[in-house]
Amino acid sequence: VIIIGAGIGGMSAALYLRMLGYNVTIIEKNYNVGGKMNKIIEDGFSFDLGPTVITMPFVIENLFKNCNENINDYLNLLPIDPACRYFWSDGLIFDAFHNKIKLNEE
Repeated sequence: VIIIGAGIGGMSAALYLRMLGYNVTIIEKNYNVGGKMNKIIEDGFSFDLGPTVITMPFVIENLFKNCNENINDYLNLLPIDPACRYFWSDGLIFDAFHNKIKLNEE
């Protein structure tokens, strides 16, 4: 199986296919793998390129579980509140909270 793109989707698909016994080759156009889950290090500074929000952490948790790996050996996912903050050019700011009541109030 040939997979185009070594972002999280391509790498996840490759892991599942490999577990099913397929030979897998991933082709990536960029120098680094990770797609949107990447960073740039320049002049001693690190810039996170995303993702901004992980809305379905259970998908990542299931991937590790299905690969017989402990996600905590690789990642430390912590919820933050607000989950993210949106800014508009007119000055409006919107905070997205986990709590539905706080989110509706916002």
